Amino acid sequence: MKKILVIICLSTLSGLVFSQTKLEIFGSTTGVKDGTELSILKVQPKFTIPSSQKIKVIVNSNKFYFSTKQDGAEVYDFELLGKKKGFVLNPGKTEMSIPNGLIKEAVITNDAGDRDYRNFLSKKDSVSRKKYSTASDDWEEFVLSKNKDSIMRDQLWSEVKKVRKEYDQHTVDSGLHWIAKHPKSSINALVLNNFLLDIIPNDQVINVYNTLDSSVKNNSWGRDLNYKINHLFVGGIAPDFEQTDTSGKVIKLSNFNGKYVLVDFWATWCVPCRLEIPKLIKAKQLLASDNFEIISVSLDDKSSRQKWLDAIKNEKMDWVNLSTLDGFSNAVARKYHIKYIPSSFLIDPNGKILAKNISGEILYKSLKK
Repeated sequence: MKKILVIICLSTLSGLVFSQTKLEIFGSTTGVKDGTELSILKVQPKFTIPSSQKIKVIVNSNKFYFSTKQDGAEVYDFELLGKKKGFVLNPGKTEMSIPNGLIKEAVITNDAGDRDYRNFLSKKDSVSRKKYSTASDDWEEFVLSKNKDSIMRDQLWSEVKKVRKEYDQHTVDSGLHWIAKHPKSSINALVLNNFLLDIIPNDQVINVYNTLDSSVKNNSWGRDLNYKINHLFVGGIAPDFEQTDTSGKVIKLSNFNGKYVLVDFWATWCVPCRLEIPKLIKAKQLLASDNFEIISVSLDDKSSRQKWLDAIKNEKMDWVNLSTLDGFSNAVARKYHIKYIPSSFLIDPNGKILAKNISGEILYKSLKK
């Protein structure tokens, strides 16, 4: 009898563990022909490699089924008959109903992740978002009109900055409030990554991340946060990389261990990047040390190869210059999660990040310290 009980318990436990690493969707719909495709795309953090691919399931007899392995709450876009709707889904079994083939009216049952996410969104401030959208539209319309009224231009831009600040503050308040009130919600890593990461200081991101329950850090959003904290924040260990220079020679960041290194992301078409180059030259000349190196990674594309080479020569960029001429798809740019340029990372002789987005003028003073 005891053996039977043990077997039953182990079987039950095995099922629980299995359900925590697998998502299963049992779907039903109406008004859809047999053989109709339903596309499902897992939406992951921007720089997740490899990127997800659409999975297609077939509707037959008004039914469809989908399953995949996952360790925590993930975001999925469902597309049917040219229309889309997103859901946040936890591992486990859930049911989806799509009335009359209208994906916009699809309903998920038995999933706390999606319920939490919609509750969170419903509490976000819509007034400040609308004000920011309106101010941005007014500014864009003014710029496109080529109006030369500088006073009006400055007023419109000031309004954009003002309402953006208000919108950001409401976003921070709602995000932090949600996480504090729902410490074990499966969407917390998603909220921190998508809504707070680029607004609050890095040290605050770390503090909030450390308060998250371990059970909500296992999804792609939690793993992405962990990578950023450990490798892209000040104090983190800079990711090693290798890429070819202008002569085709492979250069590794780790080749410069023991030196201070500025990894600078730029492109020939980027005006602020070009304006920064003379400042970098001056800083390098003033330091005049074998203990400092600059590595410039160009995000130009293949059509701009000659422009890249000419810029290096004409601007007198007498340091390491790398590129695969793949634009923002450059492997090093993706590894460093580059969203805009100019961007830079100052790395110490031990490989730790000392500063980010540091200008040439401040660079010299920082390294002199």
